[in-house]
Amino acid sequence: MSQGTVIWKGKSGKTYEFEVWGKNTTWNEVACVYTVTRKLADGRYGCIYIGETDNMRNRFSGHENESCFDRHNWTHVCTYRENNSDERLRIEADILANYNWPCNG
Repeated sequence: MSQGTVIWKGKSGKTYEFEVWGKNTTWNEVACVYTVTRKLADGRYGCIYIGETDNMRNRFSGHENESCFDRHNWTHVCTYRENNSDERLRIEADILANYNWPCNG
């Protein structure tokens, strides 16, 4: 069950509303842009990683950056559903350029 929403802003100035999920969510086969985050004491979400996938279930089955997520104390994954792969890549790049994502190094 979604735990609410968070807004990520792209370098373009466009905003995107993501659904917030606990890190232990069982994922469906959904296409989306996703962010790995840490909930901060003030209720905001800290940036850890951004990516995109055509199948969230497969993507989070042993993610190659999970050790980096662990080092940054991840608590949540936020998703923005988008079926078009070109649009997912555009959104990912827009948001990636506007924040510091330590596991995207």
